[in-house]
Formats: sequence, structure tokens, C-alpha cells
Amino acid sequence: MPKPIRLEPWSEVALDSLPDLVASKIFALVEYGAPRDFRDLYVLCQAGLMSPRDCWQLWRERQQEAGNDTDPFRARLAVETHLARIAVHRPLNGISDLDRRAEAERVRSWFKEEFLHAFLD
Repeated sequence: MPKPIRLEPWSEVALDSLPDLVASKIFALVEYGAPRDFRDLYVLCQAGLMSPRDCWQLWRERQQEAGNDTDPFRARLAVETHLARIAVHRPLNGISDLDRRAEAERVRSWFKEEFLHAFLD
């Protein structure tokens, strides 16, 4: 549940907590797999704010709360499929900026080698 934060004496704004935001982001990753979802989760994990296992746990909790499927194998397959689609539509050798190409390669490799292997039992 978002916690209200008082910005001024007469107003309050409800902000989602970091776990709520990550749960929404991993849900989007599994369901839609937009490149920004991959980048956002990568940055959060690289910054030490979440681990891949934390992300999967938040996904499972969000799925359970909503009464949705919590099969980690289906979720993993969905993420693998999204990665493959991105690789086809935006191959690394098609990224002319070398820094962006290197970053895309790091993100893709990290998801394949670390994130996907941290899914829940």
C-alpha cells in the first residue's frame, strides 16, 4: 500500500514503495518484456537495491495476491522469449554506438547468466 508523504502542510502524495515498484516492473518484464524493463531491473540489481532472487520473490507475491499463475518456469520462458525477440529486432551488431552496444551486451548476458537462474524453486 503506498504511504502518503506530506510535501506541504496542505497536501499529501502517495508514493509506491521500492518493492511495489519492482513488483510492477518484473510483472511488466514477464508479460511484455520491453527493453526498458530489462534495463531498469538490471540497473536496480547492479546498484544493489534488489537481487534477482528478490525480484522473483516480489513477482511471485504479486501473482499470488492477484490470484494469477505463479509458475516460475512459465515466467522464465516468457523472459527468455522476450530476450530472443529483442535480439532479433535489435541485434548487437546493428547498434553502431560502441558504448551502447557494450551495455546492451552486458544487460542481455546478465539476464541469461544470472537473472534467469535465480528464479524461484
